[in-house]
Amino acid sequence: MPTPGAAAAMRVAFLPPMSGLAATETRLDEGAVNVRVGEGRTAEVLRNLCFRVSTEHPERWRTVVETIEGLFGARLNEPRYVRERGEVAMDYAEDDVRLDLSSSGRGLQQTLLILAYLHANPGAVVLLDEPDAHLEILRQREIYRLLTDTASRCGSQIIAASHSEVILNEAAGKHLAIAFVGKPHPIDGGRSQVRKALAEIGFEQYVQAEQNGWVLYLEGSTDLAILQAFARRLGHRAAGGLERPFVHYVGNQPAKAKRHYFALREALPELRGVALFDRLEPRRRRANRSSFLRGAGGRSRTTSAPRRRSKRMRAPMRTARCRSSTAATPDGASRRCGRPSPRSRTPCGPWARGRRGVRTSRRATTSWRRCSTRTSGVSTCRT
Repeated sequence: MPTPGAAAAMRVAFLPPMSGLAATETRLDEGAVNVRVGEGRTAEVLRNLCFRVSTEHPERWRTVVETIEGLFGARLNEPRYVRERGEVAMDYAEDDVRLDLSSSGRGLQQTLLILAYLHANPGAVVLLDEPDAHLEILRQREIYRLLTDTASRCGSQIIAASHSEVILNEAAGKHLAIAFVGKPHPIDGGRSQVRKALAEIGFEQYVQAEQNGWVLYLEGSTDLAILQAFARRLGHRAAGGLERPFVHYVGNQPAKAKRHYFALREALPELRGVALFDRLEPRRRRANRSSFLRGAGGRSRTTSAPRRRSKRMRAPMRTARCRSSTAATPDGASRRCGRPSPRSRTPCGPWARGRRGVRTSRRATTSWRRCSTRTSGVSTCRT
């Protein structure tokens, strides 16, 4: 198959994860470095790439040194060519101690390899396999931003394969992110069910769903054992499928099964799902403060939780207020009522006003009150 003209002039490189670094490294020409990179032997050319950037692009090398120091706290020394052995030597300083580059961690070596190659080959298309390998979660987010900024400055393009949720979350919505579950499909921002479910759904579940074509949701493993026993006892045709099922246990939570199913179905539109539950808990209706139920006699009765009593309700009062009296005073006497009512501990207020035999608030008291007017014209409230 002939190579297209536009692709022939394009430089493409594949950088696998670092698996180790050679103790010594012979100086190589640019062509020999490219051959080894194409063969995946990146552990043999890391010092050569750094030496090339430091000699041909000193300002870019200073950027690499500052970046590595900011990420890992290690100060890279400039690579040097040892003529007596024909080798490129390189070391770094950490806590005022000089160490050979082979003593550094895999995460530092992996990051240095990508940065050095991007700066040494501007305009290239770089294929990265697990660029977040050997990095903890915090540095995974930092390395993604670093790579995208470096590729933008160098005019390069990065195509990366990763299993990291951090990398996926950083890429979704800003760059093209494609999920290879079932069939490849793009993930755009927060609207993708697959992106939302990656924390709960592993790749092996997508593979099982693609192989079986159906998923069974049960409360627990006991339900599966019962179904298998029934199928064998009855000689049902489902016995074979139940021996190797794709089953997902969700407890007594239909909503969890629904989220799991639609996340799988986005990748596999033809997927079928069956959910079996022994018992479903009824939904509890929450009380609404603004909702009222019409009670007997046309009066309104609220269904909300009782409100907190005010200071006036909580304060002990020895005189109750009725229709024909004015507000009670703190000393236990009423302005118009000649005698206090020692049996009453709370004011009547709006709960006992205007109707004989109306019950007071349940937070105040459970007794019944009625008002009477004596012949002398003095009103009191009796319990």
